[in-house]
Amino acid sequence: MKIYILILLLIILSCCSTMHSEKYPVSLVKNGDLHLKLDSLTTNSIGNLQYFKNDSVAYVIFKNKGENNILFYKFKNNAQCEFRIYLAKDGPNGVGRADGFYVHNLDSIFVVSSYFSKIFLVNKEGEILKKYFLSMNKEDSTSTSMPYSSTHTPMVKVGDTLYIGAIPDVEPYLNKYNSKIKIALNIANGRYKYLHSYPEEYQQNYWGRTHMLFPNIYDEEKGVFIYSFPISDSLHIINQSTNKAISLNAKSLFLPRIDPMVNFTKDRKKLKSYLYKSAIYSSIIKDPLNQVYYRIAEQPTQEFNLNKVGKMKRPASIIVLNNNFEKIGETLIGNDYRVTHTFVAAGYFYILKEIQSDDYLSFGKYKLVNNK
Repeated sequence: MKIYILILLLIILSCCSTMHSEKYPVSLVKNGDLHLKLDSLTTNSIGNLQYFKNDSVAYVIFKNKGENNILFYKFKNNAQCEFRIYLAKDGPNGVGRADGFYVHNLDSIFVVSSYFSKIFLVNKEGEILKKYFLSMNKEDSTSTSMPYSSTHTPMVKVGDTLYIGAIPDVEPYLNKYNSKIKIALNIANGRYKYLHSYPEEYQQNYWGRTHMLFPNIYDEEKGVFIYSFPISDSLHIINQSTNKAISLNAKSLFLPRIDPMVNFTKDRKKLKSYLYKSAIYSSIIKDPLNQVYYRIAEQPTQEFNLNKVGKMKRPASIIVLNNNFEKIGETLIGNDYRVTHTFVAAGYFYILKEIQSDDYLSFGKYKLVNNK
């Protein structure tokens, strides 16, 4: 019976690029696109993405995959690159391979080099202001995880503490999810400790590599970290000052049950098959103007092909939660987007498009509306 329901859902998704559930009071409606002009040095293959706004200007900031530079675009349609920060790999200002970044302000930019467990504080010229080595000054000697930063797992500075994602650097196929997943780095003295854990539902099962990721945000207004674990129907919310955790249901209407792998395997094709035939939750992001949260749910792929290079398309939906984490809407958006790259600006939700030209980086723009 479940397979017939899933097939029906996929047929509906293939026939309609955007639809929503009428049982809820709000939905998201497509409201145009945002295009950023690419120059000869810039590709549409991007890594870390951040929307940044200060008192005078707003930027869309991203890093090209495989490149050690951070590009700044003014937040407006058809904008060209305003400036870029070149990060040296070697020498006195060398950061090695830059795997992620967080712009706190234009002269305080934190750069992650995951493999070498280093964090660098650089300025607008790419000059290193301070280095942090996460193999020293550790308060907890029982945990080992590599620093990790991405669009859906951003770093954040709270007071003198920089919070960074922490990817387990142990065997990722084991059915033991004991590693901590957050690093709290005191940027004044360089001391750090590990925080937060996988929820209980991860234990004693095999979930593969991608399901080990942990999209999350920090809500400054509430003082909490909000985790959208890939396998969990619930959001997991942890108080920043007390570490008290609660779980609140934020289930998708359109996702089938997410089951673990039946048998342990390291076979790459079997892991890939499991990943794309499974549903998955991904990003969580806050819209402060509308006082809502958006959680993305990805259905199993319709075009499964073990021999295909790169990421396969997944139909997706956007769950809308109010300021009390109560579900108030869910909109299907089809499979036209790279849902790991999103941002919110001026009350609109932007999602990177799957199909890109060589001349522009393009985002779909969605508006929150009341259902009539």
